[in-house]
Amino acid sequence: MGRSNGAAGRVSTADAMRAGQESHRAGAAVHLGPLGDLIGFHLRRAQTASFQAFARRVGRTDLSPGTFALLTLIQHNPGISQTALSHADGRDKSSLTPALNALARRGLILRQRLPRNRRTYALSLTPAGGRVLAALAEGGVPGFAVAAWYAVLAPKGTPKPIVDKLSKAIADAVNSPDVKQRLATLGNVSVGSNPADTKAYIA
Repeated sequence: MGRSNGAAGRVSTADAMRAGQESHRAGAAVHLGPLGDLIGFHLRRAQTASFQAFARRVGRTDLSPGTFALLTLIQHNPGISQTALSHADGRDKSSLTPALNALARRGLILRQRLPRNRRTYALSLTPAGGRVLAALAEGGVPGFAVAAWYAVLAPKGTPKPIVDKLSKAIADAVNSPDVKQRLATLGNVSVGSNPADTKAYIA
């Protein structure tokens, strides 16, 4: 009997999965659940859209926005150390080192040990790396911008004083020097709003 119930359960699950797939293929809305209230989830989606727009603008898929950022930082800071580059690009060593290894293998950057500190590398672009950046510039990357809009919504009927308090707290956080500096290192500029503008925009 146990095996019979288990088989029935598996069939039921498979049927439900097929029904769900058919429903989504038919254009039904996808329920985000608690993800709909998480800013990080929407930021990731915005990043994905930005990467896709970058690829369309550049016309090639072998150069990501992250690669473009690293090459640009190295070009404008010849001899920069990996530690300084990590701080400027907002990456930790575990993700930056493989990215630099890939650029070095492609012959786009040069890593040289500093005479005064053999454990530290000075990074610079190779002629090939310079040509890649020049090609990106010709492809229209300068001025490339992606706008993303976010809002924090409260349940209908929330008292205005609470809405105003939340709005001020969010504005203070977004406009704090630490957050603005962090966004600037990522090439982002924050633009604040207020409940009235948000309501008009959604309408």
